Amino acid sequence: MITHKNLLESKEMDLYKIWVRIFASYLDKAPAQGYDSMFNALTDRGVKVLPSDPLALDILRSIATPDNPATALHKLSTYRFKNLDKANQPIIKGTSGNSVAFWKVGDVVSDKINSLMAWEKDQKGSWVDEAGETAKVIK
Repeated sequence: MITHKNLLESKEMDLYKIWVRIFASYLDKAPAQGYDSMFNALTDRGVKVLPSDPLALDILRSIATPDNPATALHKLSTYRFKNLDKANQPIIKGTSGNSVAFWKVGDVVSDKINSLMAWEKDQKGSWVDEAGETAKVIK
């Protein structure tokens, strides 16, 4: 019987496979571009490199373009959450109105999409405001 958890794990595995193909395809054509260490972390850690947050997974899925690995890796490594289409931006409600959320891993607060991936062991992230305080994403 397929449960909600099994279905989510299956979707995560599909996304993981897409990212493995993107990295492998790019590195096959352009090795030594700095993405090899990320690829090694991706293959060493497996699907655990992906966040468990559904919105974070959707963001990674939205930039994963297997037909254009260079674009996907460029977006992964340089885009900020505010660079995403409005429909994919993580929005939080702040004291002075709505703003784009940040991702916090340990003590590091970042607005880069790259921070969603757990490149190092035992990294867990969550959505926060600019000051690093826990925030609930409204969109």
